[in-house]
Amino acid sequence: MTSFNLPPPNLWLQALSLHPVLEHYSPLVDDCEGAGGVRDATLPDLSMIAAEGPGSEHILDVSSLDLGDKETVRRPIRKSLVVVHEGLVYVCLHFGSSSRIRIVNLRKWKGLMDETGDDVKEALQDADYKELRLVEVDFVVEQMELNGTGRHLALKGTKDVAIVVLPRIIWTDRVQREVISATSWRLDLTSHAEVAKVLWHHLSEKQIHLMVLTTDGVLE
Repeated sequence: MTSFNLPPPNLWLQALSLHPVLEHYSPLVDDCEGAGGVRDATLPDLSMIAAEGPGSEHILDVSSLDLGDKETVRRPIRKSLVVVHEGLVYVCLHFGSSSRIRIVNLRKWKGLMDETGDDVKEALQDADYKELRLVEVDFVVEQMELNGTGRHLALKGTKDVAIVVLPRIIWTDRVQREVISATSWRLDLTSHAEVAKVLWHHLSEKQIHLMVLTTDGVLE
């Protein structure tokens, strides 16, 4: 009987942790920390996200992840947020005092792994993502909430809240790690206290009403 070394099931999910979307290199700016593809131990493990169905939403906050040696000097822990919606993964990475949103198409990544016969090294060479150019987001994002339609993304900072209109992206067979423009604006809050939490109103008919709670107890 001939034996075959079969790849582990759902290898394409496990390999997401190696996806270039997590590299601290940007096609928009090439002088950021970690340029050249240096990976950060505090980045999220994307292989955890796809246990849900293709139409589900899931949010991970890996701000407390610490893989460093306790006896060594630790680097500042960065918060990295992930939202999954209908086969697209939205990853928020921190670069200094600002944040960037990147998008990965799960279906395209799985297809790439299938085409290469689960050759992770070969698949990573052709793996791509999109990065959003957000003029109004120059703060560190602490919370990321996607509305029910999957078109509006709320970003919460310490004292800032911004709304991003997610562009419709056409995914082709071409390998394109590119930056695309997205409309965004900041909310003019009446309270000057820190923002505790944001949440889309589930009873909103068009799912475009956002609730903002500040630490002084004001709900807007």
